[in-house]
This record gives sequence, structure tokens and C-alpha cells, in this order.
Amino acid sequence: MSPFNVSAASDACIGLRHALDAAAISCMDPALDDAGLMHVEDLSGPAGRELHSLLTAGVAGHAAAPVPSKVLAPAEMSMAETVAVRNDLDQLLAGMAIGDLSVRIHRDRPVIHLSNLDTSGAETLTALLWTGLQDFLITARDLDEALQQHDLSEEGALSPRVRNLRITLGKVTVPTAARFASLLDGEPVSDDLECPEYAEAPKIADRLGRAVQAAAGFMDVEMHYYCQKCGHDSSITLREIRLDVAQRLVVALQNATEQHVDLPL
Repeated sequence: MSPFNVSAASDACIGLRHALDAAAISCMDPALDDAGLMHVEDLSGPAGRELHSLLTAGVAGHAAAPVPSKVLAPAEMSMAETVAVRNDLDQLLAGMAIGDLSVRIHRDRPVIHLSNLDTSGAETLTALLWTGLQDFLITARDLDEALQQHDLSEEGALSPRVRNLRITLGKVTVPTAARFASLLDGEPVSDDLECPEYAEAPKIADRLGRAVQAAAGFMDVEMHYYCQKCGHDSSITLREIRLDVAQRLVVALQNATEQHVDLPL
């Protein structure tokens, strides 16, 4: 058995897991065995089909076709259909030294296993996936830059990432949420904004949700109140948004001008 670089193999395994998560490909987390080989197990037929679509785009060097605005839970595939997906993947990956593909019955349903990925194979697979997801990556980067342009990132608290074919945003303080809303709806925010915990905070969370809805599309927001036990200030979590919503939000932020109210002396 040839020795392998444990650190490199572990990094490749983690990188592959992140790419699979970003692509909403449901399977067991990639596992690393004692020989330094990785195994991705329990890919359903629909997940295997999505993997094939992204890898095909990655091999061609462009982003995959846009994901429908409403992604429905995929139906199960028959054994014959799953075998066909497995064969498509095998044909696509032939000659890349990516690993071994098999189809098995697991808990009364057919699943695809991708086995014996070495570090290089895992890195190749990861790179192809990210190429297929490049529209998401570019939008996440552009949104991050737009947030930083208006000083809304709060030292990385708001950090757009790609996950489950959505753009995740993160968490903001209540005053920052008020500024965010102001940029989008044009209503000014006082320079010395005070946010009483149980009065203004939920109103600002709702306002931000409405402002994003009007400017770009639906974004769910979740209010987290001040915790006396933990000493954590109130905050607002901005839930994941679709790609098209994120793209419109980038444009809205790029064109926004912050408004302030000058308090009387």
C-alpha cells in the first residue's frame, strides 16, 4: 500500500463535501478510508442525475442550466432508471481516473456509490462541480462586494455562500438591518438609531423582509431576541435566497444610496 498525504486527502474530502452541499446533491458525506481513498455513498437516482448535469457543464467549462425557481423534491427512480444514470456518469468520467461507480439496493431503493476516489480524483470532481456552479459563485461574490460597499458585512457576519443551490447570507445586528432596509426602500434611518429590544427590533426585521421582497424577491428573515443568560444582542438571520433573487439584490444594492435623518440640536 502506497503512503498518502493525510492532510491533502482530508482537505480534498472536505472540499468535495462542500461542493456537494452547494450543489444540493444528497448523499452520505464523503468518507476517507485507511488507504486515503474517498467514498461517496447513497446517491439517489435524481441526485446522480443532478451530479451528471453539473459535471457535464463543468467538463464543458460553463455553468449548468439555471435551476427552476421552485425546486421540488425529486421523485424516486426505478432500478433501471438509476442504472441508466449510473451508466451516464460512468461514461462521462471514463478516462478521468475519478473512481468506481456501482448501483446497489439500499433500504428498498436503488442508490449509486462512487468509490475509491484518490486525492487527485476528488479534487478534479470538486473543480468540475464548482465550474458547473459558477453562476452561483459569481453572484455570491458580487453580493458580498455590494454588501461591503455599504459597510453591511459587519466583519464577515454577512458572508454570502452557496449552499443547496441557494445563496445563504447570514446574520446582522438590528441597526445594520435597519440600514440595509433603508438602502432598499429609501426611507431614512437616524444616525443614532436606538432599537429597544421588544418594540423596534421585530418591526425592523419585517421592514427588511418587505424591502428585499420589493427590490428583488422573497427572503425569509428570523428574529433572535436579546438573551440575558448568554448576553447576546438581538440579531436578525437572513435566510437563503434563490439565485435570481440574489442577482436582483446585487443590482438593487449597487444602485442604492444611503439616507440619513439629521437630528435637531
